Amino acid sequence: MNLDKSTISKVQFIFIIACFIQASPLLSSFISRLTYHESWIPIVLSSIIMILVIIIFKKLIYRFDKKNLIEIINEVCGPILGKILSFIYLWFFILITGFNLMDLVNLIKQTVMSK
Repeated sequence: MNLDKSTISKVQFIFIIACFIQASPLLSSFISRLTYHESWIPIVLSSIIMILVIIIFKKLIYRFDKKNLIEIINEVCGPILGKILSFIYLWFFILITGFNLMDLVNLIKQTVMSK
């Protein structure tokens, strides 16, 4: 599998992550209606999980220096399972991006373009 060899600079990567983090709370805003004052528990737990995932990704990126994430998954998990996991991983982020965009559009329609 030959993928595009273009790279993302560190500044671009940080900007992408910041935008993703800024849009994600719109997806989880319904939690406060269910958990009331205990909304901090899922936030703390998800932050801990996120930190662990970032550490794992960082170690994988340093170990497989010249490869992108899909190539790393294919090498670590094998060709068949790697392709399945890569597809699931990409599908998850496409869905999250779509949900984030939908929430952002709804927010803009309700606040900026209310008339």
